[in-house]
Order: sequence, then C-alpha cells, then structure tokens
Amino acid sequence: MAGSKGKWQWVAGGGIIMLFFVLLLIRLGVPEKIFSGAPGTDSLSQSTITTGENWMSITQDGRKIGHVHRTVAASETGFRFTENIAMRINTLGVIQPLTVRTAADLKPDRTLANFQFDLGSSLFRFSARGKVEGTQLTVHTGSPGNETVTVIALAERPYLGGGVLESIGAIELKPGEGKTFPVFDPASLGQKPVRVTLLGEEAVTVMGERREAKKLSVDFMGIKQLAWVDREGSVLREEGVLGITLEKATREEALAGLEGAAGADLAEIAAIPSPRPIEDPEGLKVMKIRLTGLSDDTLFLDGGRQV
Repeated sequence: MAGSKGKWQWVAGGGIIMLFFVLLLIRLGVPEKIFSGAPGTDSLSQSTITTGENWMSITQDGRKIGHVHRTVAASETGFRFTENIAMRINTLGVIQPLTVRTAADLKPDRTLANFQFDLGSSLFRFSARGKVEGTQLTVHTGSPGNETVTVIALAERPYLGGGVLESIGAIELKPGEGKTFPVFDPASLGQKPVRVTLLGEEAVTVMGERREAKKLSVDFMGIKQLAWVDREGSVLREEGVLGITLEKATREEALAGLEGAAGADLAEIAAIPSPRPIEDPEGLKVMKIRLTGLSDDTLFLDGGRQV
C-alpha cells in the first residue's frame, strides 16, 4: 500500500510540473544538455523595459482555475521581478492547490542576475535559487542543509520568460518578422532559445475594453503559444496548449471565483492512449515505444532511465 501511495504522489507531482512548463513557455531537458547556448539570439534594449504590476486570470477551456500577479520595479542594480501564480488543478481526479513564486534581480538590460524559485502543492515541493557570475550560473536546489549545488556554464546571459513579452511590445517589427531570445526557466533549470514572431495587429477585448494589440507567436522547441501585447508592453492575453488561457484583469477579478474551481483532468488531456492494451502493467519490466512524426531536435529522449 505504501508503495502504491508513493507512486501516486510521483505521478501527480509529474503532472503538476508538466502543467507549469506549459503555462510558462515549456522548457524541457536536463541542465548539462540545455545550457549549450544558441547562436543568433537577440537582445533587448534598455529603452524597451517597462515597470509596474500586472494581474491575470487563468482559465482552462473557459473555466477559472487561478491567477497570476507579476511586478517589475526599478532597483539600484537594474530591476526586481516577481511573479506569483496560484491555481487549483485536477490531476488524475485529485483537485489540489498549486503555488509558484519566482523572484529575481535583473540587470539593466533585463538579463538574469539571480533568482529564487518555489513551487508547491499538497503532494510536491521544489525550491531553487541561483546566481549568475561571469559566464557561470550557480544553482542550489533542495531544502536548507540538504541542498544540491550545480554550476552551469553559460554561453550567453539568459532572460526570464516573464520579461520578454512585455519588452517585445515596444519593439517595431514587421508582420512575419521575429526575434530569438535565450530564456531561462527556474522550474527546469534550463535555457533554450525562444522565437517570438509578430503575426500582425489585432484588437482584443480585455477588462470590458476593446484594445489594439500585437499578436505574437511564441515558439519553443516546436511548441507554440499565442500572446497579445499592447504597445506599452502590457500582456493582454496568452493562449497555450491544454486549453489554458491567461487574460489581463483587475486585482479583484483575478482573485475572485477560485473557491472550489478546477479545470479538466490534466492527465486525460495530455495522455496519448495506447493503440493496444498493456498486459500485466504492474509486472512490466521493459517497454518499447515507437514515435513517429517528430524531428530529432524537439525532445531529449536519450538519458536517465530511457534510451
């Protein structure tokens, strides 16, 4: 019984992490593979940096499941970025709260200086903190007194995903034109290029007001997300996979309507059903799966417990 309970917690925890990756521009892989740098990436000019706070409601297929609160404030060394996410998610039929907090100091060009990251639910906890020194990022993971330290070589200074979209709004791009940025995600401790392309201008209705916005395509390793950003750099709306949408809201609107809320079961949405029954799954020792239709560079499939 204890073994089954432990397995349940790991599966549920994996589902939580998967949702977080989807919500915040999915970052996949392990540090030694993904901190390889990306030639041809772009940088943000200091003139495109905006400060202030932003509240967003999170819905899944039209149903409220959480909110996001982001702030960017000027500091003596650059900027202070914070992001707090609160959600109620459904994983394998279990509805549970999920909280994610990111706090980071950014340099004047918005590249990362240091960060503190905490992710928690009723079944899972993960913490990480790190600091960029020269061309190295030193990361501490785990609880105090029992931390694991990893030193990662950086080919170029990374950005946080939360700051890129806001800055893109003030950049003059032509439809079809895009820029690529090296983005760091504290959840996976990973860095990979993110391609942001202007699709065109489009009006969206947020907070009861019709507003003109730049419609952007955000592409990370073939996984695409849409975002609408006004010329002041305010993110009005984001749409990703699994039916998840973020939309700008007032503080009161973002915080309202969460009690008892939860979206569709993430395991069911993300699952790829087997074309045949798996006989005796509890006694399974080895499983061979054939994947087709994927390019070789989209997933890291070789490593750890699989080859």
